[in-house]
Amino acid sequence: MSECTSIPAASGLITSSAGFYRAVYGSLNAVRETIGRGKLTIPVLSVSGAASFGAAQESFVEAFAANIVKQVVISEAGYFVAEEQPERLVSHLQSFFAM
Repeated sequence: MSECTSIPAASGLITSSAGFYRAVYGSLNAVRETIGRGKLTIPVLSVSGAASFGAAQESFVEAFAANIVKQVVISEAGYFVAEEQPERLVSHLQSFFAM
């Protein structure tokens, strides 16, 4: 059992893993600051995977964007839309930038 605790501690594994959670809280603070400065007025395309936030993402984006041109929920995708459905994402991006 001592190897189970000494190896991760010696390698910095626990400290490194905790870094992800520290970064998440830092990101939340950055989002709060951004929202506090006012909403974005530029055109915004909101893209979400159906297996992640799906349509619920729209209310989150509305918190910091005043001009949501289009909300897209891509089926058969989760958190990694660009990797899971690249062709469909590119199609929506091309349509958005052609506006």
